[in-house]
Amino acid sequence: MNENRDFTNTNRNLNNNTNHNYDEKIFINSDTLKWSSYKNKNNIHKKIFSLKDLHETSLLKLEKNSNLNDESKINSVEIFVLEGTYINEYGEFKKGTYAQFPKEDEKFVKSNDGCTIFRKTNYFDMKDIIVIDTNNTRWLNGHGNLMVMPLFEQKPN
Repeated sequence: MNENRDFTNTNRNLNNNTNHNYDEKIFINSDTLKWSSYKNKNNIHKKIFSLKDLHETSLLKLEKNSNLNDESKINSVEIFVLEGTYINEYGEFKKGTYAQFPKEDEKFVKSNDGCTIFRKTNYFDMKDIIVIDTNNTRWLNGHGNLMVMPLFEQKPN
């Protein structure tokens, strides 16, 4: 039986607050994680929630006029824009946008005004681009009193 780890009231270092075992249910309070510099760039910061092989789940903060990567690096990416405007080769995405990109080149990721995103890389083998403006998408009735907003339909393999 898997034991739940609760990191909501800890100040452990980053390595102990990330989840590397996807069979284990954990709770992470992002306020207890410290922002770390991304690739030694002073204007990009990251809070890593999980990291295993090429799979990563994190918060990423790009300050005003920042570019994510100087070299080409291709990932499949799922993002939710929490603040600001996120820009990549597919367009500009404002706060409240959920998106999945089958191939995103980090060389083109930037923010002119700054942004914070929830980001998952290399979790999906997808072919379609999905973009949803959650600010203008209707909530649907779910089970019981639950309201849901479907972001995508995961198809069986």
